[in-house]
Amino acid sequence: MKRRDFLKGALAGGALLASGSPAQARPNKTMPPEAVGLLYDSTLCIGC
Repeated sequence: MKRRDFLKGALAGGALLASGSPAQARPNKTMPPEAVGLLYDSTLCIGC
């Protein structure tokens, strides 16, 4: 297998996986009435 054929196959497979299923958001969590702050975990941020 040539490098060019491998790269064509890898790019086609990546495009197929990327377009296969739409993204779905998680529902928001409800905050208790006595809450006074919010913890933001920036490690979960994907930059949307």
